Amino acid sequence: GEHSHQIAQVMVNSATPMTTTTKNNHKPPPTPLFIFFHGGAWGSGFPTMYRLLSLPFLERNFRAVILGYRTYPTTTVQGQVDDLVQAVTYFVQKYQQQEKEGQETGTTTTTTCSKNDTPASDATLDLNSTRNPASLSSSSPPKPKIVLMGHSSGAHISMLAALQGRLSNRVDAIIAASGVYDLEQQFKYEKLAGVHEISPMSAAS
Repeated sequence: GEHSHQIAQVMVNSATPMTTTTKNNHKPPPTPLFIFFHGGAWGSGFPTMYRLLSLPFLERNFRAVILGYRTYPTTTVQGQVDDLVQAVTYFVQKYQQQEKEGQETGTTTTTTCSKNDTPASDATLDLNSTRNPASLSSSSPPKPKIVLMGHSSGAHISMLAALQGRLSNRVDAIIAASGVYDLEQQFKYEKLAGVHEISPMSAAS
């Protein structure tokens, strides 16, 4: 996007040995993609804060994308849903195309980051890992699995986008961690307690 917060960091475990074929000369399944949408009470946070979260997924041969988005008061909750959907659509389409080309040519090009989170330049990578299961037919390469994870307010935005039907046919699974989902009920509770004006949830009210 055009806003400075509409950025993303792409993480790849460059230490993982990869090839495009197995010992039986069969192509491995495509590398899955992990997309993370951070929290921050709808009004703070940026992708760099969450790089380490990608490590368990990188160790399992995922590629990872840490998304940034506009926060309050720059935009509303619905604007954040729009940012999420736009980013997921872009990266899913781009990644599926790269995987398809990699299956056809034996290579793929992406931005790499090592496990110590030091960005690297574009590089050509093989697409194989010892963790990959056995072979698939080469006649019709399968699409890579796409997993979206949202944390805290990011979980709320992710689930809201899903409930609006805007993530169908884009992601295969959603992980919603420590999210707040019934904002109206929570706001009523905080108002009764007299803390609604100082609540971090006021950005979403």
